[in-house]
Amino acid sequence: MRRTALRAVQGLSRVVQRIWKRCRLARKHKPLILVLTHSPQAKLAVRLAFLQEDWDYVITTCLGDTLKVLEKSRVETVIYDMDSGEAQWHDLCRAVVAGGACFYLIADVPNDDLFLSVIGAGGSGVLWKPVTSEQFVGAMHLARTVADEHLLDHAHHVLPRSLE
Repeated sequence: MRRTALRAVQGLSRVVQRIWKRCRLARKHKPLILVLTHSPQAKLAVRLAFLQEDWDYVITTCLGDTLKVLEKSRVETVIYDMDSGEAQWHDLCRAVVAGGACFYLIADVPNDDLFLSVIGAGGSGVLWKPVTSEQFVGAMHLARTVADEHLLDHAHHVLPRSLE
């Protein structure tokens, strides 16, 4: 009986150590943010925000380039400008979230229906135009916090019921 309990505690310890290691690594690496937009103002705001925070970013202007980046790189967040008109953002949002990244939409006139639609598709929220560097920084910090919470929630689900 004691050996079984000891093995369970040792296994739990390894799981918790792996999860905390992931959290620390998530905080140490520079996140890669992917932005699909044609707007010069949005591009400038992205550059200012990410230079300030020392984050990596890629700006694309077409869906094809966006998909290539998503295939080749570990992207933490995708930001899609509705004015790009490249694709149905719902499909892109679902694909991005299924791949483990966060999704934000940039809109001219955000409203409750649009926000609920983004959340319903798995996205994280809506940024409004004219988008500012402060909006980008706040959204990225929120996305990273949610990602960390997701890892901790995962740890809770892998705990043996007898140890909860």
